[in-house]
Amino acid sequence: MAETLRASQDGRKLVYEAIRHKGWTKTQTARWWEAAQTSQATLKRFWRGEAIDRHTFQEICRVAGVNWEAVQSLETQTFPFPAIIPQPDPTAGPLITSLDCTATRWVGRTAIIENLAASLTQNTRILSIVGITGIGKTSLAQQLLTNPHLTAAFPIQITISFNTESPRFEMVIGALLGQHKYEANSPAEQEAITHTLITVLQSRPYLLVFDMLETCLTADEEGQHRFKELIFEQFLSQILQAESMPSRVILTSQDQLPVLAEGRYEERIHQELLTGLTGPEAIALFQQWHIHAKTPTEKDCLQRIITVYEGHPLALQVIAGEMSDAPFEGSILAYWGEYGQEIEAVEAMKADPQLEARTDQPRLDRYSSRLKDLVKQRVEKTFQRLYEANSIAGLLLCKNAVARIPTERKAWLFQIRAFPVEAQEAAFELLQRRFLISAVQKDDRVKYQLHNLIRRIALDALPKIEEVVQYPVIRP
Repeated sequence: MAETLRASQDGRKLVYEAIRHKGWTKTQTARWWEAAQTSQATLKRFWRGEAIDRHTFQEICRVAGVNWEAVQSLETQTFPFPAIIPQPDPTAGPLITSLDCTATRWVGRTAIIENLAASLTQNTRILSIVGITGIGKTSLAQQLLTNPHLTAAFPIQITISFNTESPRFEMVIGALLGQHKYEANSPAEQEAITHTLITVLQSRPYLLVFDMLETCLTADEEGQHRFKELIFEQFLSQILQAESMPSRVILTSQDQLPVLAEGRYEERIHQELLTGLTGPEAIALFQQWHIHAKTPTEKDCLQRIITVYEGHPLALQVIAGEMSDAPFEGSILAYWGEYGQEIEAVEAMKADPQLEARTDQPRLDRYSSRLKDLVKQRVEKTFQRLYEANSIAGLLLCKNAVARIPTERKAWLFQIRAFPVEAQEAAFELLQRRFLISAVQKDDRVKYQLHNLIRRIALDALPKIEEVVQYPVIRP
């Protein structure tokens, strides 16, 4: 019997809002059910909340533009092990759920896509795409999903976004085996379900995407990351260890992943650290918003904006959207006349011979309402996760934000010298594992710096964090 799904009441509301914006009706828009390769009668059953074929359910949601996992009914049935576990419907076609990458328009990075696609079709079984928030990790994963070489090699594509209040491994189980709730508490039960999942991935070529996997990680006292649920590590390690594995996994994360399979299969796992867009790529992003620098002055202003934001795609996208909208109407010089002094202030800070300043106020994140919203939603959330994981690491980040230029590691650690050496090392390592600091070679020395957006948040938080962090008592 083919597996079925039903839409929850809240899920049907989501779909209705999506199709309403398209100008579609619930059951009278033929292009909808035709694109989903189903019938009007089945669409009516969908709206009544009745069970319909899983693949048809997913296609209805995909055509509407809504993630099917957010639409399905969460009524579940518990199967204690070693119960018979339902297998995927072998007649189902490609399963492609949408990634939340609408925040940024894609430009450039052609060479990266080609290299990663080639790697996945060869030896790489697990690809982790890492970097700071807004740098384009999810968008890159989406580009890989639509790459013709990968769609041909891996016709079954499943995306799981862990951007939920309670990200759990059971989301992986549900996506591969059907929407059921499984009890896998004991080591034996976890081993059984992991073995079943690996068998499924060996049966046909799947391409799995685990988006925002950092929500499933936590930091230990030594600054290293581990999975909150051990079964994640067991599952991914077995993908690497399996003698044959036709399937592939793409992970996106703000944090570096734990070592898998004791590091014995490095040729089967690849980490791609994303940084900002190059100058030509950033220019192309502005051109997508119909922002064209025609004069030398306009080109200079646009390039200075790109440089100060270090090619950060999401920040530049926000600026391009504002620049194209009223009252600027695509005028680079009008935008510069309104906000250029903020860019000039940051340039002046970097050029100032004074190495440190606690009073710097590089308003890169808040000189406009949209940029302020970006930081509130993304960058500040990243900082809050860091502080909750390790308050000393949060303090280290904030205290070193006073540095206007890259500084050596010993200068970073000097800022938290009151803490034990082990705590200092763990805090610094955690910043590295979360890609919040970047290493540069300068004057024949390796030095470390913060992204301008991260520095702005850290400077803002410095006075408060100095008050709340408990310094060790130094006894005479």
